[in-house]
Amino acid sequence: MEEENNKFTWGDSIIIIKSAPNEFHPGEVASICGFYKIKSPETAEQFVCNVGDWIYTVEFGDGNDIQIAEHYLEKNPGIVHGKELSKYNNQFINGVVLKIKMDISSIEIQMKSLPIHQPIPDNFLLSNESCFNGKIIAAQIELIIIKNNSHSMGWQQEGNILSFEVSDHVLKLSIEWERSKTTSFEIKSGQIWWKNQT
Repeated sequence: MEEENNKFTWGDSIIIIKSAPNEFHPGEVASICGFYKIKSPETAEQFVCNVGDWIYTVEFGDGNDIQIAEHYLEKNPGIVHGKELSKYNNQFINGVVLKIKMDISSIEIQMKSLPIHQPIPDNFLLSNESCFNGKIIAAQIELIIIKNNSHSMGWQQEGNILSFEVSDHVLKLSIEWERSKTTSFEIKSGQIWWKNQT
């Protein structure tokens, strides 16, 4: 049986190193969606690597994908996928939404959780306040339902988080604005991830 010594696995967020050849999109962030081990010299030559190296299929935020050798990839420590973040759903209730930016294919919600008092993995970056402080991003939007929308797109004002539920493909969020006005979102998308404020 072949040894499973691959460095990355499905769903990992990675950064393509800046020294990678231009055709491999140096400096860009992507997500692992498949991998296999090189077995022929011809394939190794095609991907500028060696027989026995791992090749990954990586998907970018716009839905495009490429195949690339493992040595061109690094773990992206500032990204937390929706499934990983879902363990902390309750920490966002009573947190705040600071800004919402939306276009036809994606939505970014800048937000801040309550202080986190439960153990978290070492690769989750937090702010100095020991809370999640950054953006939740949904890309490749398939469906978005907005209820009680009393604000224009590109909202700048602060709102309190009444409910929050996230997975890798669904985000549900309810926000209370001033004067008890509320907005609820249900978003289904190709990818949902968290990016820490830096």
